Amino acid sequence: MRRTPALLAAAAVVAAAALALTGCTPGAKGESTPSATARPTGTSTPMALTTPAPACSALVDPSEVTALVGGTGEPQTFEHLQSGGVFNSASWAALTANGAVCGWGQNGLMELTGDFGSPSVSVQLAPGLESAWNELVEQHKPSAGSAYDGAASRGGACEGSFCFTDLLVEGAWLRVAARGGGTAVRESGFHDFVQQIVTRYRALPRPTVLSAHPRDCDDEALLSSVRRSFGDGVQRGDKDDAFAFGIGLQRAGYATSCRFDDDGGGSRIQSEVTVLDHATPALIAAYRSGVDHPGAKDVDVSSLPGSASGLFEPTEDSERTIVDVLDEGRWVEVVTYETDDSAKTVDLAKALLASDWVRK
Repeated sequence: MRRTPALLAAAAVVAAAALALTGCTPGAKGESTPSATARPTGTSTPMALTTPAPACSALVDPSEVTALVGGTGEPQTFEHLQSGGVFNSASWAALTANGAVCGWGQNGLMELTGDFGSPSVSVQLAPGLESAWNELVEQHKPSAGSAYDGAASRGGACEGSFCFTDLLVEGAWLRVAARGGGTAVRESGFHDFVQQIVTRYRALPRPTVLSAHPRDCDDEALLSSVRRSFGDGVQRGDKDDAFAFGIGLQRAGYATSCRFDDDGGGSRIQSEVTVLDHATPALIAAYRSGVDHPGAKDVDVSSLPGSASGLFEPTEDSERTIVDVLDEGRWVEVVTYETDDSAKTVDLAKALLASDWVRK
């Protein structure tokens, strides 16, 4: 079945795959160590980070998760990932933007793995989003959240077994969500839990804000490239726009996700294009290590630059080709549906990688 991941309030422990972003030690207790993969990982120019994102263990103690939602509070890992799961993913965008992505309990990894569970707690954080936050607040006017010392809160709610909130802390966007399963999450307990995260984050060195690269999905050259591969009938898909962490990352220029479909209404998705800057080979290796389709076949990507990987996934009602390339620190993924001609996907990826739209 076709999957188009939504912007969920989910996350995972920042793994050894993101060591360059988090400063974690491989195999350290409570941190994830992704399994090895034979798929290409390639090389990339090292990033000169002054200060990495905080480790998840510096923000939350597992015992605090257990006290809030029950369960084990166990930190989650990158052991299984969604292939083709980068599009509109706030978690992948945060990781490549020198952010922290953390999860505890019965699968706090939802957006990265596609698996759901509770009780769990997820935390997503990215620096450099103050301007995007202010723009989205002005545009969507979310209600003021609870009062926090050292942070501004917008939106958020506690309803039964689920609580969430978004905060601006020292220029970073912080999103916290708690799921209690069959047990209600107390609003006062959730507030205290979030306040602890805010206080700890403010006491840590600020993570370096990376350079942003805004790209416009309405770019005519981009649409022309897609049409050259899949025909003049392809239209730009509907844009997601809301006061949301993932939208903030896109608005700030730390992620680009563009959808194209056969009718402009999203009923038959044709192509999804994602660009993430500042990606590391270790992070890409973790992503490529998880192939969740038993019938997936390798696609010839030898014509692409950098480190490239391709998979073709046949399904009962469609087909899907996933091509992703890490080139000069840029991670470009092209996912196409409704065709078994994977060469078209490779050709589109090649055209985009050579374009000014990607290389800006």
